[in-house]
Amino acid sequence: MSDTTAVETAPVVEPVAEEESSIFKLPSDLDIDRDEILYGLASLAGLIQGYLMYANYPKWVKDENTMFPDRDPNPSTYTNNENEEWALGTKEIRAWRNSSYVNMAWYGVNLLAWGFNLGFDNEGGRLHYVSQSLRRLTWFALLTQITFAVNVNVAYVRTAYWFQEAVKDGENVGSAQVPTDERIWLFNPGNITPNEFDSRDQDRQSNEQ
Repeated sequence: MSDTTAVETAPVVEPVAEEESSIFKLPSDLDIDRDEILYGLASLAGLIQGYLMYANYPKWVKDENTMFPDRDPNPSTYTNNENEEWALGTKEIRAWRNSSYVNMAWYGVNLLAWGFNLGFDNEGGRLHYVSQSLRRLTWFALLTQITFAVNVNVAYVRTAYWFQEAVKDGENVGSAQVPTDERIWLFNPGNITPNEFDSRDQDRQSNEQ
């Protein structure tokens, strides 16, 4: 009997398709699910909200040169008491400014971290860690926003009488007791005439909401 030698057959190698260039292909681990999209939109909405608060009050004062003119550099010719510097320093405008800065800073940073993480990381690296850490601090940011929202509400004077005649710690602080440029409030709830430098804030309720 003759010996038969087994012939080993070479494995068939399937042709491997050339991978697509990464320029045209999203990473497989880029997780842009519904929650990611909602978080990005919420951060954008918070940033816009902060800017609107700034535009409605501090920016309005800066742009309204008729009611709140810039302080005259020559004190001997200065006649406008209701000036921009005073208006920006009143309780209501300062409260709105601080609240708007908090919103723009917090949500602006979050939006940047969210975008950079999705675009350059999202794999557990440093950008991903920063983005997730900021999200975990959201509860603290909400408490801060509530605090500043309450501060906006209490910054407004409650009655026209208090606006005129208020006395605090034995010192007259009402508008009838001090020069115009030393008043601590801008909006007089008793003055319903629009477009006057001390008129009532017509949009207060909607803006606070």
